[in-house]
Amino acid sequence: MSNYLLAFGRTEVVEEIYEVFSLKSEDNSEIIITKINEHISLISISKSQRIVSLENKKYFFQGWFQDHKSESVVLGGNGFKKWMENKTNQEQFGKRDYEGNYVSAFFENGKFCIRNDTFSYLPVIHFSTKELFACSDSMYIISEIRKSLGLPCKLNKKVMHSRAWTHGLSCAVMSNDTQINDVKLLSPGKHIEIEMYKKRFSSKYSLATRNIVKSSNLKEAFAVEFGSYEQAIRDTATKMSQSTISLLHLDDVMIKFGLSGGLDSRIILAAILQNPELLERVAIATNSHPSRKGDYEVVEHLSKIYGFKFNDTEKLTIQKKKHSMELKKVTDRFALWVLSSMGLFDMMYLRDSYWPAPHIIDMGGHGAESIKGTFSPMKFENYIKPKTISSRAKFSRKGLKYMREVKSANMVHDAIRSELSSALATSGIDLDGEASIQWHYLCYKSPIANGRFLDCSSIGIRPFIQHSLFALSISEINPFKHVKKGEPTMLHDMLILLNPELAAIEFENEKSNISEEYIQSRLEKLGGPLRLSESEPYTVYGSINEMSNGPPSTFLKMVRHDFQNHENDIYSIRGALDRAWEKITDKEVRAAYLTAYETAIERLDDPDYYPPSAGTPAAKIISLSLLDSK
Repeated sequence: MSNYLLAFGRTEVVEEIYEVFSLKSEDNSEIIITKINEHISLISISKSQRIVSLENKKYFFQGWFQDHKSESVVLGGNGFKKWMENKTNQEQFGKRDYEGNYVSAFFENGKFCIRNDTFSYLPVIHFSTKELFACSDSMYIISEIRKSLGLPCKLNKKVMHSRAWTHGLSCAVMSNDTQINDVKLLSPGKHIEIEMYKKRFSSKYSLATRNIVKSSNLKEAFAVEFGSYEQAIRDTATKMSQSTISLLHLDDVMIKFGLSGGLDSRIILAAILQNPELLERVAIATNSHPSRKGDYEVVEHLSKIYGFKFNDTEKLTIQKKKHSMELKKVTDRFALWVLSSMGLFDMMYLRDSYWPAPHIIDMGGHGAESIKGTFSPMKFENYIKPKTISSRAKFSRKGLKYMREVKSANMVHDAIRSELSSALATSGIDLDGEASIQWHYLCYKSPIANGRFLDCSSIGIRPFIQHSLFALSISEINPFKHVKKGEPTMLHDMLILLNPELAAIEFENEKSNISEEYIQSRLEKLGGPLRLSESEPYTVYGSINEMSNGPPSTFLKMVRHDFQNHENDIYSIRGALDRAWEKITDKEVRAAYLTAYETAIERLDDPDYYPPSAGTPAAKIISLSLLDSK
């Protein structure tokens, strides 16, 4: 994340923002400021962006996407401009969204429209006043803009309890409200429309800021009328494979593919094996840690059968030399995390380097949980239940103490429930309805957690993040919609179609195994194996060379935090946690975050705890530094 800033509004306010960022920029080309009219200006900050003028519209574009309808892959601003030269594409863009990770904005007839990708992998964190609208994928940058303009950064107590909650579901923002009052997050199925208007008896323009977020009913957005399951699963498997393989046809790209012993990544391997010559453009990697011994053995077995190498560093080295790729080091170990994750995603994946351009693209089976319906059976109360107190306990010697504890626990339960219920309701989902937690995961944790690669790479291939695939998984024609854990799934059908032999090989988890008899019965039912050689790769607009990784230099220069240098990250996190905790003087806030603080201490003191997870509860408290100091 931390890839862009887009703001527009009264010229004098936009110019204030320009002054703040231009003073710290090492590359003036990162910052573009342009006038919309005599009173309204637009500023954009990004490493690889494009402002395009077409007819009477101005477009801002950052990122990439794939369009299954026109069978296109669009890379960066120049690719977007070329793709938009087609009149049909012009007419469609702005009326719908696309899979990938991008943000776009266009201005037409006094109205701004801001959209991002179908699953919101590139976040749009935003706020608006009558003088300014601003959005970014970084909570830190948004907080810095507000502070520079004299706007408050106060704690939003409506989301305090969900942000303090230490459950895994809450390691990402849980609604469209963030911890800063008046700062919002755009989720799937939503876009922003802002109109300009002239004040009465004045020549100056203002922004209409009420009801600017336009929401669609997600159930309707994913309600696709499929002819039959058999044809639908073939079509979705083809779409997934075509769009994935299209990037493998680019001469300047190497795909780094994470293969495990599980089902999800094996489906991607099956798609690649349909064109074995493409293996030369794929660097297969698997985890060699002793704790993942089972995965390693399965991948090793597959490599012997299909003749591919894995964990081959030489292949990546050749690619780096070919494109003169020099690793960009960030001297501040915590800067990328502060820019990309603070206040948005709590797991502390610390990276301090990135490749300047995405000549090596990461690909994996992320997001398959939504397709498999992992969270479909879950109800909110499976995660946090309201507490009751017995009559005996109530009238015991410690009765008052017990009642206070129950009241406090239920206040937390009610606050989190209310927040999730309100958030889902804006997308047409009832928290007490079917598969509500699955929808919540799709809207919040999935895009934020699975999109965390964006702090270091502008592209990541996630084949399972596909509209038609998710639509099929929740459709009534899906025979596996209510499948029980350990039984075959819709993903097994995809693997069987793409490579029945590969489907018969044992998985790391024996519960995923399927028999030869089952495979043959499904092949007959589904119309036989799928041959991708009959399909053409998508047309690619733009070039990898025109895209850049990493945040703008001015963002890195602005970073300030309370992590102190230490050779051990855990010591740095522990120190920042203690200092952040000491600064909390509000008794209500301190009480809300107490469990997170105690959990953080316990995890950080455990040398065997997985570091990114150990830092998760600490991050919740450290992120309060985004707020005003007083």
